[in-house]
Amino acid sequence: MRSYFRAEIIISLTLIALSLLTFGHVCLNEFLDYDDSLYVTNNEQVQAGLTVESAFWAVTSFEHQIWHPLTWLSLQLDWELYGPQAWGFHLSSLLLHTANSVLVFVVLHKMTGAMWRSALAAAFFAVHPFHVEPVAWVSSRKDVLGLFFALLTMLAYAWYAAKPGLARYGLVPVAFAAALGAKSVFVILPCILVLLDYWPLRRMPWSPEDQGTVSFPRAQWLLVIAEKLPLLTLSWFASQFAMFAQMSTFANVAIPVEYRIGNALVALVTYAGKTFWPVYFPIHYAHPGTDLPLWKPLCAGVLLMALTIVAITNARTRPWLLVGWLWFVGSLVPVCGIIPGGQTTASMADRYVYLPMLGLLIAGAWIVPETLWMHSTSRRLTIGVIAIGLLFCAGLSWQQVLKWQNGVSLFQHAVSMDPENAFAHSGLGAAFYADGREEEAIPSYEHAVRLMPSNARFRRILAGGLRRMGRDEEARRHEKAIRLPNQPSEPP
Repeated sequence: MRSYFRAEIIISLTLIALSLLTFGHVCLNEFLDYDDSLYVTNNEQVQAGLTVESAFWAVTSFEHQIWHPLTWLSLQLDWELYGPQAWGFHLSSLLLHTANSVLVFVVLHKMTGAMWRSALAAAFFAVHPFHVEPVAWVSSRKDVLGLFFALLTMLAYAWYAAKPGLARYGLVPVAFAAALGAKSVFVILPCILVLLDYWPLRRMPWSPEDQGTVSFPRAQWLLVIAEKLPLLTLSWFASQFAMFAQMSTFANVAIPVEYRIGNALVALVTYAGKTFWPVYFPIHYAHPGTDLPLWKPLCAGVLLMALTIVAITNARTRPWLLVGWLWFVGSLVPVCGIIPGGQTTASMADRYVYLPMLGLLIAGAWIVPETLWMHSTSRRLTIGVIAIGLLFCAGLSWQQVLKWQNGVSLFQHAVSMDPENAFAHSGLGAAFYADGREEEAIPSYEHAVRLMPSNARFRRILAGGLRRMGRDEEARRHEKAIRLPNQPSEPP
């Protein structure tokens, strides 16, 4: 027992080291003129620190069309501790991600009893390049903070499931409410708990038999449903707050629903592919709108259906496949763009997969040892492949963090990844402006206007810059274009 406990401590310390070594240099990065000005550098309520008035504002504010009081409070606490020093805000996000990596291991180990598989899933979670955006972008604090409380919710739920009782259950809705207070996307968490009831907690009447994991007592079906009702109620209230906050900004509602569904199918396949082959992280993934070729969603739909059938047909013998797959797909539903909301021209975003990826990592961590761990040669090969995979992911993440050093480096990288992305060019122009390099900003906005001539905001910023440089005739041309009919303003 002592050696078992020592192994848990060593694994936890290793996960901490992996996370800090991979992302530690994020503390050298600056604030970005990419929502960080809205969240921190130009936000008077955050810069007030933790006061009664600022805390009241955090709880009641729908600023920037989002309701996340706990995220505001965490940023106010950072300002209280570090003032305007960017390294402090980055340190808080890094520590939260590090804690999440350890919690992934603790939660999975608690629920399954499979220490090394749980460690494998947590290790890839700790270093995956998909997580650079939520760790390196201060404005994405809601993702790392929300998952921290979501994992605490799962841990509290596993503790309750081991010995059901009202006192133990009380921690579950408290932790869940905190997760919702950080980001409303965690409304999906009660559904994930139902999946965990099936496996590994095996609390459902039709749950698979013991697969060599720690056995939890099965509950009656009515109890399993009843204990979710308070959580579903919290989810409903959080959803209402989120819908109210975004009521005036349903930007992508102009895109027909069939194209939104098609883009969502393609995005799901892309997310899954990049989880296991982590390449190409362009900061902004331009939404194809109605230019999406039909063959892409058709192929994506067929592949998703095939994977779902494989997961269902193996549900009795390999329940982690079904649970992991449904976790991944289900938790992407609120952010896949089918439901319109928010000012966005993106088809997907790296930060959206911070919670969903756990489903795929669970499936992978359980299926890989089963298929490759046959004899001594396969074991050595498996360990080697896993080590190479971890080093590959850690190296990519380390490099990607450098891209987020400041606004100019971030959007220069975005332009290099996708030269035809108007958002990337406008972001680079904004970064040059923020850095006092106006002459360099003009070509970036000119390129953005060429790519998206109907965007009034791009033209307005460009016209202002041209006038300040004495190029009045060019400025008037863009100002006239803004006033032309059928020139809707599109968010950058």
